[in-house]
Amino acid sequence: MALEKTGANPEMKSPGLLRRVSSRFIGGFEYLFYQHGYTVCRHPYLYIVSVLAITVACGIGLLNFHQENRPFKLWIPQDSDFVKTYDWMQDNYPREFRFENAIVTAENVLEPAVIQEMLRVHQRVSAVPGAGPAWSDVCARLPSLAAPEDEVYEAEDEVPDPSLVSEDSQTDSAVAEARRRRRRRQASQRPEFDVSGYDDFDPSVSLPTSLHCMLVEGMERPCWEASLLELWRFNERRIANLTREQVLTAVNTAAYSPVFGYRFNVSRYLGGVQRNSTGHVVSAGAAFFAWAVRRDPDAENVIVSDTGTGEPVCLFQVDENTLLFENHFLSVLSSAPSLHGVTWYYSAGKSFGEISNSTIFGDVKYLVLGYVVMFIYIQLMLGRCNMVEHRTYLSIIGVASVGLAVVISFGLCSALGVFFGPVHNILPLLLLGLGVDDMFVVLQCWETLPAADRHRPLPERVGRALQHAGVSITVTSLTDFVAFGIGASTVLPSLQSFCIYAAVGIMAVYFIQATWFVAWFTLDQRRIEARRDGLVPCYTHRNWAPNTCSQRNYFQNFFSRVYAPAVLSVPGKVIVLVVTCALLAVNSWGLSELRQEFNPLWFLPTDSYLSMYHRSVERFFPNEGHEGVVFLSGLHLADNLPQMALLSQKLRAEPSIEHVDSWYDEFQFYINYNEYGELPERFADGYEFLPLLGQFMFSPRGGKYQSFIQFNGTLTCGEPAPPITASMITFTHRLMDGPRQQIPAMVRVKELVNSVNFTGEAPLVQPLAEAYASWETDQVIEYELYRNMGLAMVCVFVMVLLLIANLTVCLLVLTCVLVTLVDVGGLMHFWGLTIDTVSCIDVVLAIGLCVDYAAHVGHTFLTERGDRRQRAADTLRDIGPAVFNGGFSTFIAFVFLATSTSHVFVTFFKVFFGVTVYGLFHGLVLLPVLLSLVGPEPYLPARTDMELVSGEEKRAARQEGDAVREEDGTRPAQTDISDVKYAPAVADAHITAMA
Repeated sequence: MALEKTGANPEMKSPGLLRRVSSRFIGGFEYLFYQHGYTVCRHPYLYIVSVLAITVACGIGLLNFHQENRPFKLWIPQDSDFVKTYDWMQDNYPREFRFENAIVTAENVLEPAVIQEMLRVHQRVSAVPGAGPAWSDVCARLPSLAAPEDEVYEAEDEVPDPSLVSEDSQTDSAVAEARRRRRRRQASQRPEFDVSGYDDFDPSVSLPTSLHCMLVEGMERPCWEASLLELWRFNERRIANLTREQVLTAVNTAAYSPVFGYRFNVSRYLGGVQRNSTGHVVSAGAAFFAWAVRRDPDAENVIVSDTGTGEPVCLFQVDENTLLFENHFLSVLSSAPSLHGVTWYYSAGKSFGEISNSTIFGDVKYLVLGYVVMFIYIQLMLGRCNMVEHRTYLSIIGVASVGLAVVISFGLCSALGVFFGPVHNILPLLLLGLGVDDMFVVLQCWETLPAADRHRPLPERVGRALQHAGVSITVTSLTDFVAFGIGASTVLPSLQSFCIYAAVGIMAVYFIQATWFVAWFTLDQRRIEARRDGLVPCYTHRNWAPNTCSQRNYFQNFFSRVYAPAVLSVPGKVIVLVVTCALLAVNSWGLSELRQEFNPLWFLPTDSYLSMYHRSVERFFPNEGHEGVVFLSGLHLADNLPQMALLSQKLRAEPSIEHVDSWYDEFQFYINYNEYGELPERFADGYEFLPLLGQFMFSPRGGKYQSFIQFNGTLTCGEPAPPITASMITFTHRLMDGPRQQIPAMVRVKELVNSVNFTGEAPLVQPLAEAYASWETDQVIEYELYRNMGLAMVCVFVMVLLLIANLTVCLLVLTCVLVTLVDVGGLMHFWGLTIDTVSCIDVVLAIGLCVDYAAHVGHTFLTERGDRRQRAADTLRDIGPAVFNGGFSTFIAFVFLATSTSHVFVTFFKVFFGVTVYGLFHGLVLLPVLLSLVGPEPYLPARTDMELVSGEEKRAARQEGDAVREEDGTRPAQTDISDVKYAPAVADAHITAMA
């Protein structure tokens, strides 16, 4: 009946239930946007001031701005085993040392000239700086078990310095002689447990307790500096006279450090080692250095967080000096001359945090450059090339509106306590792309107003333009908001924080573009219609006529006359479908090969000194595994000795572990060998445990384990050890090939540790390794990515279906989004990216942008009249330029990131390159082809003044308007904007008709 009344073509479809429900919803939406645009146009200054006031109010929240760079707080689920154990360690087992590391490389670091260069750097680091403490003031000190006369003498049988030899003590001589015999024998054998020392002399067993403790108290405590220079005791005169043969002899025969008396493992100090046929070292490409700086974990007062490691560095007493020394250390190493082909790579305790902080704002130049180029492009696209109609100031306002959105987003999120992370610095670029996209849609709807509407009062014209643009930008903004809202539910803190910032920012952009930008556009349009100059608005061109060239829309003509006929022709459709299938096939394979892997070190710029240091470690020390510890607390160890033995046994049996260092294993042999008892069985008297443990802690073999055990009191030589509150066992994972091996290894270690049944009131037995931070992220990141994508796609589908209100078009839009995501995933693999937190964030962003490109086209298609092909062609003509401008402007905003050294920016560039290229291809090429083939038939609601006219009427009206314009060269006169009778009546009629 409705079709008969309207005289419609019987092939036209009547609106179904979904369409009728949505029509009522969208009709109300269009009415609201018309009224909104009408009101903004009448009161532009009110909206401008209101938006500024809201921005300032939100900006107050920046006073609570919190920047987070600690990897453990950014990339790891906060309910994970790693975070719980790490927090426990920080509270109960704080680290005592910070290490400053360096690697020296040369063609052969065992040349005497290179050794001498190492000494010069050592001396510069040890020298008293102009400001700050000397190395001796901040160094960690270790007791030396090496007697002075135990120095390794050179081939010329140099006589030792008599001042270093005690002539008053026969005990000293006995100790020295026993040590010499022991070391000569141990130099030729290295069993897993070096027990030969017990045969000759152990002062903790052989000497009276008082004499042993006297020896311990009299031990020299040199600074803990680990390097090859230990072999010559950092002696300048001796090193200056070294020959190559002497260097090789020392390196190949060293079993113990002449400085500390502990075993000296040369392989841990040399990289790129070359050996001869007998297995002796003949050359090396790198040597490792380490300086240990002591920290006071009990220091009070103000604490500054080292944002790279999360370790507290106290600005009090020695810890303030620690930071000053690290500045001195970095200054020395950065200025070390490259003599004899020597190159230094270095890392300080503060390096990661310092570089991470600088990286966040270090690439601001790329943001600024992107904004500048974006502004130029907007200027070219928004205005016309004549003195009146160019929109220079409106372009500035458009870019500034994104700045307001950034302030609102950052201010609100900071006020709510949401932290700002290293990935968040891409937000301005993201919001710029989305904001410019909305701006182009608004301007495109203004430009495509029918000629009949161009002579209406300005408020009506602005309302009419916003009526059509409002629904379109609402679809894309809400879908983006939903996508990021889903992302905010993730367990990854950095992704969660970013999604909250982005969701707030997207809604802020939407709000500002619909108010602030429309208000400024109104003022700019008033200026144009009053013929005031574009650069000097106070000057009016009285006899101005626009040049003919500036009145032609070449871009829209290209889409209408060239692009649409080519793509929608039969050969064009075939080519599009074949290319789409080929890209999908190739990228589907690439997506299947995409692996997950995350490393916080990727956040370092590739040209930073810390990144180069880690690359040198990978190159010269590739066999260094991942160190870890097993913490034990809440146990009565005397009752859990069999469990301690079982834990060590299981750790050594684990294939992924190559080395275990357990204080209990050494203690067990110490007790059994010296016939103090039989472990791991219980002592006959439980109280024997602590006295014997105290004796062991001051033995040559047990001294190194003092830092492995935390006592409830002071450990004193000659007295029983205080009760144990916590202890640890260290282990080293073998090098493994990526998460496929690392994650199962981590899981097995956790399982075997939990399988040992320790007893106690509240036993804690938990493994921890710094590598587990990345491995636990790898364990969940892939699941989180696909979970977020799946939920986002479901929510986006519902939103698009509600707002577009056509199941066929909605499915086609979602198809384009899915195909784009698959192609982007394949491109990530081919471009060397992995699934990590940054790429996970970028893919969530990609969902929003992909929907933007396709939803604009799908929504416009439903408003056109004619057959499928004609409607697809009209869609490309009417919305194609805006979609392309939005995508291309986003592309040119981030294209300069290709030269960045930041992992965040480089990943963002690579992913968004794929998003814009594939997204525009599927939105402006594939989707029109699909719509022309299987798109729905047009609906025919009752005709009203608010209804979009057909494509033929549009073209006729546009040609009529262009002819009038070219004939008299005038613009529509400024109309009295007080006439408001049109809006309510027509909008109500439209709603009634759509219902």
